[in-house]
Amino acid sequence: MGAANFGKLTDTLAQGAARAAIPGRDATCEPAPGSLWRGGANVLCFIGFAVLAIFGTLVLLPAALVLPGNRSRRVRRLASLGFRILLVFIQSFSLGKIHIEGKENLARASGCLLIANHPSFVDSLVLFALLPEANCIMKAVLRHHPLFAPFVHAGGYISNASGPLETIAACRRAKENGETIIIFPEGSRTPADTMPRLHRGAAQIALRAGMDILPVTIHCDPPILTHDRPWYYMPSRRVEYVVSFHEPRQPRAFAPTDDLSPPHAARRLTRALQTWFEHQFDSMHTADIAPPSAPQSTFEATASLQPNRSS
Repeated sequence: MGAANFGKLTDTLAQGAARAAIPGRDATCEPAPGSLWRGGANVLCFIGFAVLAIFGTLVLLPAALVLPGNRSRRVRRLASLGFRILLVFIQSFSLGKIHIEGKENLARASGCLLIANHPSFVDSLVLFALLPEANCIMKAVLRHHPLFAPFVHAGGYISNASGPLETIAACRRAKENGETIIIFPEGSRTPADTMPRLHRGAAQIALRAGMDILPVTIHCDPPILTHDRPWYYMPSRRVEYVVSFHEPRQPRAFAPTDDLSPPHAARRLTRALQTWFEHQFDSMHTADIAPPSAPQSTFEATASLQPNRSS
């Protein structure tokens, strides 16, 4: 199952710095001409994220927990605010521009299973910034991360550590509460220039928890923070990051599964979703689709996407 990987940022920062000190390592990831200042800005963004995370954990999170009302939703909105601030810095430094397509579909995300491809390290940040109260399925390691574990527990995020049946039951409860659940069916970032390869976990959840599927395609040009590039690699031009929210639909709209056993139904739905994503990216490459002529930034678009619930 996919997982929001924002908790690895501080670990990656330290590991990447150590790798950068090794002479001759991965010449393909050396900074391109004219990208050194972008690399410096990238480092500042990582440091800024670490500062936000520490301040949020030590100061804002305790304050959010003592206030009355729905604490988990409040904690998620707090985390979303931190991601939005980081994305504002990224766009202010001209490191990247975030384009949003299908905003009308994003507004219908409540109670849906959001299934997205995973080309970049920032995918989780962007989706959480756009969906302030979204839930997700997280890897168990994040529940023990020294910096992010308090947010993970207080936010009520779903863990995959308790087994598939309990995970599905937790997703069913989240759906009944009107929560959007984010999942990356690949389980890891997509290697550059390859098609997503989906696992069956997302299909199992959609079928057994009775959730509509909100498919999301993410395109990052040029690739950045990918599976095979270290955090310190920066391209020589601004990254155009396009996130497209497609129409939510029931699983049967992708593939009929009523006459199949649960395992076979999950396999059929996974194959159908795999074909759907491949078709989307084939169409994009064939048409040479460019970002919208009048793009909308993440920060500008977020405010009106989800109705505010009582704290």
